[in-house]
Amino acid sequence: MRLPKRNGRKLANVQDERRVILDNGAPPPDAAPSDEQVEVRLAVCPDCGHELEESQGRVIEQTILELPVVVPRVIRLKTYRYECPGCEHTVSSHHPLQVSTATGAAGTQLGPRALAIATALNKDFKLPLRKSCQVLERCFGLPLSPGGLSQAMERVAKRLEGQYAQSLVELRQSEVVYSDETGWYTLWVFTNQETTYYRIVNQRTRETARSIIGENFAGVLVSDCLSIYDDLNPIQQKCYAHHLKALSVALKTLEGKGSAYLLELRALLHSAQLLKPMGQDLAPQQVEQWRQFLEKRVDELLAQPRGQPDNLQRQQEEKIRQRLAKQRDHLFTFLDYEVVEATNNRAERQLRPAVISRKISCGNKTEQGANTWAILASLAATAAQKGDSFIDQVAQAMVLKPDPVSTR
Repeated sequence: MRLPKRNGRKLANVQDERRVILDNGAPPPDAAPSDEQVEVRLAVCPDCGHELEESQGRVIEQTILELPVVVPRVIRLKTYRYECPGCEHTVSSHHPLQVSTATGAAGTQLGPRALAIATALNKDFKLPLRKSCQVLERCFGLPLSPGGLSQAMERVAKRLEGQYAQSLVELRQSEVVYSDETGWYTLWVFTNQETTYYRIVNQRTRETARSIIGENFAGVLVSDCLSIYDDLNPIQQKCYAHHLKALSVALKTLEGKGSAYLLELRALLHSAQLLKPMGQDLAPQQVEQWRQFLEKRVDELLAQPRGQPDNLQRQQEEKIRQRLAKQRDHLFTFLDYEVVEATNNRAERQLRPAVISRKISCGNKTEQGANTWAILASLAATAAQKGDSFIDQVAQAMVLKPDPVSTR
């Protein structure tokens, strides 16, 4: 008699289970001279008390990754101010851990790395202010109020304004930009493979979009079919995901169900998406033949109006025809550029964590708060895309200039 098959995953052996603990199967780190070495010997048998010979023991090795108890460094810093007899300037000494020259009640401050971790908890890991403060106190021993953290992040954002502005310059000079927007007042995102730029404003207009992307953007703009993106720049790609969703919705209606016209349009869009990856394995002549076929057939399908007053299916087809005909010049742009995708999914993926932040925080009550969020969230997302450390980026920005500052 055969036993029934057990549900669930297979039981792994002990070694596999240990490997799973370390980053989904990653091996333990290589040995280093700084590793702590611990030997645990056994002199007598714990069961009967018999003495055990050291030479008869078998060595069993394990690697344990442990976190130390974190205790904040409390640094009593003394700097000095001088009146230089040579140039008559007032000069001061500075330390790399200084983030401000404030004294008195404001003279107790978080250091650069503490500020960086606090900022990352809220803006990179998307924890609410109160949760961020709880992590700081319970894990790092740093007591900080939500209001104090909010003010600290405003100072951090001020130091990073230059890098935020530079990220927009890089986007304006890039080959492709993906754009989307949602409510906040209005949260805009402009992104590509390496950079993400958020901006929160109170308008969702073409003028706002143009002010962000610039008057002379020469790359490809990928977006949905919202009219505010029309004529922003010469070269655009409209999102296939939105086109295909509109086709799917139309085909599910009683009027559009089974429409050969809609089915063929959907098949042509899918074929265009397949042509790009398949083109790497096809001869250039074959790719061009397929491209010409797609262009010609789409033109044929979109050329003549479909609407008839007494034919509900034709009316449904006409809605889709008008949608695609309006965007005809933006249907196959992605086939001409290796770095351009057919969909606007990249922008929508960068918008999702921002929407979560909005829901957690209920948005911002002030323009300054909105600017702070946009600066820090943009640089955190960009650092993640480039594989850089947002914490290191913030910590380096918060260090005062190490050179003495002179004043008359």
